[in-house]
Amino acid sequence: MRRRTRAAQAAPESPAAIDLSGVTPPLLVASRSLAAIALALSAARKGTDTQKIRFLQSLGLDRHEIAGILVTTPQVVSTLLSRLRRSRRR
Repeated sequence: MRRRTRAAQAAPESPAAIDLSGVTPPLLVASRSLAAIALALSAARKGTDTQKIRFLQSLGLDRHEIAGILVTTPQVVSTLLSRLRRSRRR
């Protein structure tokens, strides 16, 4: 009878040890595409840039991703987000 080696007896890799670097870029593209579709279907699509930015931020996108969808710069998005935060404090 043949004995099993330690490697054969080892437990399968834990989910944290799996390398997902090859999957991440396509998932980012898919999430951005879904955000653009959600914006197109939402009431915010006819709104101001500020309303669009607020909507996209509520979906969890960062300023660079929002800028890419709205075809503007991340600095413009940052400025509008800063104004939104300031207006909420008042």
